Amino acid sequence: MPTYNRLSTMLARPLGEMIHVLTWVYILASPLLFMAYGEHVNWHRFFMRSLLPLSLCVVFYLNYLWLVPRLLQRGRTYSFLCYNLGLVVLVVGFHFFVGMWLTPSLPPPRRPGPPHWFHTLNGILMSVFTILVATALRLSRQWA
Repeated sequence: MPTYNRLSTMLARPLGEMIHVLTWVYILASPLLFMAYGEHVNWHRFFMRSLLPLSLCVVFYLNYLWLVPRLLQRGRTYSFLCYNLGLVVLVVGFHFFVGMWLTPSLPPPRRPGPPHWFHTLNGILMSVFTILVATALRLSRQWA
């Protein structure tokens, strides 16, 4: 019969994986969850707006699965920071590319939005936050 500690270890892995899946499903589906009742879904706009969360998902798992264990935990902090700076630049550039060149055919929003610099700042902050969360979660695994 497994001991309590061994049983909790066996249950922790599937639970952690389920939390990852449910979190990303919620993040990607949240625009659909907060729509007004009866509002028509513009699928093209939805998929274009899903590209930023998907790019953040890539940044998260690059850090969680590769950069933190292979660079940061082995003392290569400078390389870790350089790779993450490059990831932030790539995500912000990708977001800019999607916003400027792939979505001009969409109808303009009903209300004027914030200035363009705000979207750039938002991309930077979201990327840095994603990197921090991935790093914190990965580093906290060694304490459990």
